[in-house]
Amino acid sequence: MTSTNPSAGSGGGDSSAGFNGTSIPSAKCCNNVTDYGAKGDGTTDDTAAIQSALNALVKAGKGDALTFPPGTYKITSTITINASYVSILSHGATLDASSMTSGAAINITGTVFLPYKQSTTILEGFKLVGNSQNGNVTGIRFHTPNGNGEGSSHITLRNLNISNFGIGLDYGNHAYLINHYGLDVYSCGICVNHNADAIDGGERINFNGCVFFNSTQAIRIKGDASSFIFQACSFDYNAKQFDIYQSRIFMTNCHIEGNDYAEPPIKLDSDAYLDINGSWILITDGLPHHVPYMINFLSGNSSCRIANSFVNNTKTATDYWATGPGQLILDNIHSYEITQNPLLLSQSQNLLADGGFESTTIKDNIFITEDTAKITNRFTGNNIALSISTSVKRSGSGSLKANKVYGPYSGCAFVIAVPISRPQAMMNASIWFNKPGTGGSGNIAIETGWAILSLNESAVPIIAYEKIRGSVPYNLKSSPSGWINYRDGEPFRRSPTWATHYFVRCYMTVWDSGGNQAIYFDDVEINTIG
Repeated sequence: MTSTNPSAGSGGGDSSAGFNGTSIPSAKCCNNVTDYGAKGDGTTDDTAAIQSALNALVKAGKGDALTFPPGTYKITSTITINASYVSILSHGATLDASSMTSGAAINITGTVFLPYKQSTTILEGFKLVGNSQNGNVTGIRFHTPNGNGEGSSHITLRNLNISNFGIGLDYGNHAYLINHYGLDVYSCGICVNHNADAIDGGERINFNGCVFFNSTQAIRIKGDASSFIFQACSFDYNAKQFDIYQSRIFMTNCHIEGNDYAEPPIKLDSDAYLDINGSWILITDGLPHHVPYMINFLSGNSSCRIANSFVNNTKTATDYWATGPGQLILDNIHSYEITQNPLLLSQSQNLLADGGFESTTIKDNIFITEDTAKITNRFTGNNIALSISTSVKRSGSGSLKANKVYGPYSGCAFVIAVPISRPQAMMNASIWFNKPGTGGSGNIAIETGWAILSLNESAVPIIAYEKIRGSVPYNLKSSPSGWINYRDGEPFRRSPTWATHYFVRCYMTVWDSGGNQAIYFDDVEINTIG
């Protein structure tokens, strides 16, 4: 990459190749901060000298660059950079704000009406160091407090290293249309922050090839209808990753990696939207994990889409991706082993209308598929009868009772079916069952598969064609079984293109009911998970 020569005289400018070859205009050059009395020796307080240099360039009104030769420049209070007139260029200088206890090390403001002219303003090539990620100091704050057409906007930051601040980058009033290339932000309380009370800010804040790591929180965006865009960025080993409120976050070709989290690493609230596309998400700690969910939806109008991404080893303690009333969409997800990830979306995204059987009648597409006589009714047959029971339940007020009349090897099976929402979907099911009575023993089986449904002459649904995906036998003893959980697992394949429905079949033919005994089913969940 071609960079401006700090020793060159002022007035020149060139075009530099930015991240991924992007052409970024360079600022005019150059004024050396040491000419204004800055020492850069790591001990002298250079705050006043730096601010004096910045003020001189603003007063000149030409739009120029202030260069920092290699060294450590101690700052003890906020330095204000007027982006309408000044760029900062360096090749590795350190701005040391470790003695500050409050405020922002750097505040970027703008004073020119309609700040489109600030598109040549650049901050490049320096390290900014604070005193603690648990402290109250901000690294760089973009804030124009009383803008009337002015703003901390149309600015480019590239090749910066920011560490040890309470907040690394903070976006306040009139901060928008800001580009970041090749930043490392780490060991901060929050790497990127945008507060809900910010005025006229948050439009198209863009990050390319940046890294956010070893911090308490990577991203906290709470602006009203803000949009932050992350491309080819890494979010590594932060205690929490994304906290989003009323904002839109778009991530493409990103890498999200961490240890087992103590709480959900993603939190979405109040119309928040997070889109992760073409990315990699993984937890590096071995199973089992303690994190209960990967995503916490705090409101029903928040949503998250994870698409065309590789997800590995993110299995949660609950086996759910998310909790709360929001919507999670997983589309075209890949993994080394899909069962090492959560096998269900969330309890609020069940494809069954009444999987808990709280109604007095059966609401979903449930029907008898095997009986000892011709099937003429969805729920009542010669050897099997399906009904809602309130006497035995795992949760809520009811369960599905499947009563078998005759002994072993007498036809007895029923199906729960849901339509496939998109071609080649990955779907999964969880079902709880219980044999509370004594007597009766033998095997039942829970099967899952893909099917084409039709109707028989009595208008009862039938499986016209099927492909079994998996079958798990359960050997029930004569004593009560208690509640047993089945969750679909390997082989984990996408639905065939011909299939119209995914089904769970409860196969009770082999089981010896001991004469007119029932098995109860409750909390049935079916999700589309990829």
